[in-house]
Amino acid sequence: MRFCTECGASLQQPPGKFCVECGNKLPNPTDEASVQSTTGDSARSAAQACELAYAAMEQERFDEAMDLVRPWAEQGDDASLRYAVTLSRLIEGIDAARAWAQVAQAAGSMNAVVLLALSLEEDGNDDESQHWYRIAADGGHAGAAAFLGFQAHEHGDLVEARKWFALCLASATAEDVPIVEKVRIALSEIGH
Repeated sequence: MRFCTECGASLQQPPGKFCVECGNKLPNPTDEASVQSTTGDSARSAAQACELAYAAMEQERFDEAMDLVRPWAEQGDDASLRYAVTLSRLIEGIDAARAWAQVAQAAGSMNAVVLLALSLEEDGNDDESQHWYRIAADGGHAGAAAFLGFQAHEHGDLVEARKWFALCLASATAEDVPIVEKVRIALSEIGH
């Protein structure tokens, strides 16, 4: 199993060149990352811990990966929280992922909250996934707001779609340009 180094999402098999969840450019699948020991370097940065966790995840050493990111996730590091949500689900199940998503919500890590929403959606738990998408959208995640807007549009609720699309546009950053373009197209089709 392979995982995105940026958001921690599990990747399609075979993986493409970019993560479908966050758009991160993926390393060449033939590149082998070595996993260093979790003992020793206590001055490891959150980014280093995530890199090592990624390598451990590639080797399906999920407990080791979680041990690497846990201290940083507990401190509210965004990338570490994304890994914590993904890893906790793999190790302990969805309830553990929910607990980490609550930590992420309190820390303002809406990317980690979206990972839980995606996971729940994959499991067919649409009502709860909607709940977490709303939390992420209300927390400023433009992609979550766009997702809710497209869902509302698909169900014919144009008022709700406009609401979520407006929140998407208000929350968008330079990284959200592709989704903003899609939202603008949808808005032009339904009328402002």
